[in-house]
Amino acid sequence: MRLRHITLTLVWVSLFLMPASVMGGLWTVGVGPVELMDPLASLSLLATGSATAKALLAGLPLVLLVMALGRFFCGWLCPYRPLLGLSRIVRAALLGRGWRLPEVRLGPRSAFYSLGFVLLLSVAAGFPVAVFVYPPAIMMREASTLALYGSIGFGLFTLTGMFLYDVFVSPSGFCQDLCPGGAVFRLLGRTSPVRLVRDKEKCVPCHACDVVCPLGQAPMTDRVTSGCERCGLCAAACPTDALKFELGQPLPIFAPEGRGP
Repeated sequence: MRLRHITLTLVWVSLFLMPASVMGGLWTVGVGPVELMDPLASLSLLATGSATAKALLAGLPLVLLVMALGRFFCGWLCPYRPLLGLSRIVRAALLGRGWRLPEVRLGPRSAFYSLGFVLLLSVAAGFPVAVFVYPPAIMMREASTLALYGSIGFGLFTLTGMFLYDVFVSPSGFCQDLCPGGAVFRLLGRTSPVRLVRDKEKCVPCHACDVVCPLGQAPMTDRVTSGCERCGLCAAACPTDALKFELGQPLPIFAPEGRGP
């Protein structure tokens, strides 16, 4: 868990304190001479007909990593992840003070509808629309604007809307139900052999793992899909050390009907 906190801290330091040293083009990261691209960016460029061989190659490393390790980007590298954690803390505090907040769930397929809608809009507009609704792209753009011009743009309002949605409407709702990038990672992660395994002999019915999961997985009843971000929060919360990550059969995209996310 400490390692994950370190990686997310480094992401924020790089994003807001050293943007010129890590940013390539829009929602790409330059590390020396190497430029890496988010898979959603590559898909968006394909949708607009403006993809080049260089752009597709820039997206390949992360595609291969997600196919091998699963949806790890969301839990370990996404710059929105600390804001997601903060939204859960704020929501829990409000609930503790007696606030009655809804818990809206849009369904396990909603993120894929969101992805399809964003790509169709990109085709129609001839422009990658995802840059306006995908948190990493928004945050990279705003960090660059802040570094170059000392100001922020409309993206701050979009991020605020996402945060308020997570707090007051649906806990972790944007990442779980609406994020087009999350849908891409979930599809790619379908091939990953890294899976969460529960030791039934050690497991007790405490639901601690289900409670801490930010993406609605249910490890205590083995209802874990490729939407698992491999963050390790569930394993860290387990009082009997009944959960661990192992290599095995890839996780399904959807849980069996009526059995969770």
